[in-house]
Amino acid sequence: MSQPLGRPRDATLHAAILDAAREVLVESSYAELSMDAVAARAQVGKKTIYRRWPSKAPLVAEAVLDAYGRGGSFAVPDTGDLRADLHRWLIEHGEFIAEPTNAKLIRALIAAAAAGSGDSEALYQQLSVPQRGGLVDRVHRAVKSGALRPDIDPDVVANALMGTLLLQVMSGPVSGDHAVGQYAALVDALVDGMV
Repeated sequence: MSQPLGRPRDATLHAAILDAAREVLVESSYAELSMDAVAARAQVGKKTIYRRWPSKAPLVAEAVLDAYGRGGSFAVPDTGDLRADLHRWLIEHGEFIAEPTNAKLIRALIAAAAAGSGDSEALYQQLSVPQRGGLVDRVHRAVKSGALRPDIDPDVVANALMGTLLLQVMSGPVSGDHAVGQYAALVDALVDGMV
């Protein structure tokens, strides 16, 4: 097996670029973000960025995923208790988006997707598909196990949960006990209607 040509990527440099992208987004917006601005902030050449990301959409998507600290994994818990699993998932993501910096990053991505640019599909693939897939799979397993009615559409459940978080990002922060209560009420309504 042959080794890849060229120098190995510097993980510290990669992290610095992602940090720079987040900083530029928080200070301005997705529309104003440029590879030049990120390169200047990270103190690297623009070619260094383009070797890693072909456009700003995948760069910004990775920067947001990296802010989650999961490398793109959006695991939905599977303890055998769907109600508890969905509630935990909502709380975890709700806490993340309640942070003003994180909310700003996500709003920038929403604006980018809504702009209808060529980057919209890349954003959807990198951000929505993994989260949506995790939710759909978890609900599908609950249907297969008999915990939910067989006519339940897992996509509809995923839409309801993701839509709640999207609304929270767009309408302002909800945190603390109020958010936990809202999430519990939503999950209760969904699960009670599906069993």
